Amino acid sequence: MGTGDPNRGLNTKGSKTLSAMENIPKGRHATGSLYGIPILRPDSKGSNNLPRNSEVPNVSYLLYGKNGVFKQMRIFGDDNKPKMDIDYHIRDGKMSLHKHIYIDGIRQKEHIYLTSTEYDNYKKFIEKVFDE
Repeated sequence: MGTGDPNRGLNTKGSKTLSAMENIPKGRHATGSLYGIPILRPDSKGSNNLPRNSEVPNVSYLLYGKNGVFKQMRIFGDDNKPKMDIDYHIRDGKMSLHKHIYIDGIRQKEHIYLTSTEYDNYKKFIEKVFDE
């Protein structure tokens, strides 16, 4: 017999909790995963953005350009709404790695640079940015 936790994979109400890979948002498909976080692509004619909400709490999704360079990571909270985006795109004429915070489900426009702790936590997803 196994000695694992019998509640593993169950939410507090006793029903199965799906992982991000088991619940890819409609209109998108996963091309793979990196450290357990799905890398999403749109289905044909779908939006090239990451989903605005998640059916799974506390998950993240990744978006990379066709050239394999990091574009965005969206991190969801326990309310299934986004908490933070980490973005890499042109800003003021040069490439910028920054974050946007969500307040009450609304993305704030302010571009905030990652702290050194945040960079250390997320660098495994964005390192290819600096390999160009």
